[in-house]
Amino acid sequence: MDTIINRAIEAIYECALNPAEWPVALQHIADCFDDVGCILIYGRDNGAFGVIGSPGLSIVVSEYVKNWSGRDIRAIRARERGYFGRRGVITDSDVVSTEEIESHPFYAQFLRRFGLRYFAGAAVVPGDGVEAALSVQRAVNRQPYSAEELSRLDVLGRHAERALGLGLRLADNELASETLGHILSRIDIGVFVLDALGRVAFSNNRAQTYIGDGVELVGEKLHLRAKVDSNVPRLHTTPLTTLITDRRGPILVYRQNSSSPLIAHVLPVEGGLEFPQPFMTQARLIVLLSDTREGVPPLLARSLE
Repeated sequence: MDTIINRAIEAIYECALNPAEWPVALQHIADCFDDVGCILIYGRDNGAFGVIGSPGLSIVVSEYVKNWSGRDIRAIRARERGYFGRRGVITDSDVVSTEEIESHPFYAQFLRRFGLRYFAGAAVVPGDGVEAALSVQRAVNRQPYSAEELSRLDVLGRHAERALGLGLRLADNELASETLGHILSRIDIGVFVLDALGRVAFSNNRAQTYIGDGVELVGEKLHLRAKVDSNVPRLHTTPLTTLITDRRGPILVYRQNSSSPLIAHVLPVEGGLEFPQPFMTQARLIVLLSDTREGVPPLLARSLE
């Protein structure tokens, strides 16, 4: 299970640079629960809901958008009760009654047709006025979600929120009054942008607070205090384009001044991507750093030790 969760988190952050990868990431999220699939649901201006789904739910998503997006009792109730606007997780019992699960058309006609029943949802709030949530879909022959499963989805949802927020900021070309550097300086995770030699082309304010505490700059190159026998080699002076290519999970970074390690996620920047910002034109890797106290489950930290 640890490996499955690690891969899901890596896939989530890859979507920050390539939003087209969301269907793949959503399937990795569903795999963390051995479920049929997962969707990213978002509110539309007309009051209905749009959906991005994992590949196994493509037919379900098509039917939903065509006939059910305005009749989704679960999403409608979640919106009415304010769940989209705040962090947290919900499941069927939070928005519908047992009788509605048995008889409401959304359950009895739509979900039953595709062999589905229960859901677990985690709101993601990447920006003001954005209604979005992850929603994992469970087969009809399985039990409702447990408290442990809801806690797991809460953690994955917080990673999805960060990745979605970062992706929106990277893609937003209408913020003429702000540079990308200013935008990245305000997000709540550390960001290092590295060139092909591992030199730091950019770092935001949060990343700079970690320098000297598990993170070192030596000759402009980034070094992380990772165990030698970690599942991913430590960063060093080797050109980073040839490093960390096995996709075996994030790096656990040990700190001198804190008992809680950092988690580093490394995102390769595709050569075909074009950025107007000078520091991004040389980018080959983006390293995201977050404190394990900020939403990384203990089982994930243990798996990296």
